[in-house]
Amino acid sequence: MLPQLMAQARLHQHNTITLPVSSANSLSTWQLRLDGRDAITTPMGSYSAQRISRVAQAANDTQATLWFGGAQDVLPLRIRLEDGDGTWLEQSLASQRRLDDLPQG
Repeated sequence: MLPQLMAQARLHQHNTITLPVSSANSLSTWQLRLDGRDAITTPMGSYSAQRISRVAQAANDTQATLWFGGAQDVLPLRIRLEDGDGTWLEQSLASQRRLDDLPQG
């Protein structure tokens, strides 16, 4: 869903996306900003990636930075989340495989 929203934002020359996000305890609405492009390296190689960052509404909001690359920026390359206390989690693309097509009919 997020790559589609990014493409729509670019098409309409917007630099923000509004997205519902659920956690274990609540549902909130995040505003994400299309920041620009970065050259990043993952275990899968080097990519030109679209960086997206959460626009914080409060000081203790979870910070989120995501990088998408590949054809039309649909491949999630790196995700970094950081809580208000400085605890963080980062994931990077290490491998990929094509999923089987769904059966027809």
